Amino acid sequence: MGTVPRKKEKTERLCVKECLAGVLNEENKTDMMKRLRNAQPYGTVGIIRFWTEFIDATPADQKRMVRDVEFWRLYQAGLIGFQYFCWNCMESCPVGQKSESQ
Repeated sequence: MGTVPRKKEKTERLCVKECLAGVLNEENKTDMMKRLRNAQPYGTVGIIRFWTEFIDATPADQKRMVRDVEFWRLYQAGLIGFQYFCWNCMESCPVGQKSESQ
């Protein structure tokens, strides 16, 4: 039992509609910078932003920042490594999903 292929047009519209970052707004193009910002909020840009704010913070704020959940998400992402895909795309993609008639 496999999946039933869907029409290309329907699939493309679904991907554009489900894209939260607007990565696919321009026809036949994928805005990779928008994709990275959305798919990797705890990637390089997030790390740079965090440490830039940390350097300028008071010692009390620095202590609060390293106890904050955002720091630990950045830390965990650094341990796991960068993920070059978008979870929303994977969840909404019709490829591999059962058709309504199954």
